Amino acid sequence: MTDAPNRPSTERTLDRQNRLREALRENLKRRKSQSRGRADQPALVSADDPGVVQDEIGKDSDDKS
Repeated sequence: MTDAPNRPSTERTLDRQNRLREALRENLKRRKSQSRGRADQPALVSADDPGVVQDEIGKDSDDKS
């Protein structure tokens, strides 16, 4: 580790907690921003999505059956 070995354990613990708190805060800000960006865009549905029901699964457009 990069911490000095002479530092008390409680000080290292507090430093670690502060770093984690800041990282979590930044992560939350980034996720909120991404979520807002997705909310502004219309939802795109993929044909491979298992929740999508298609009327003619597996039929070609050339097929006249």
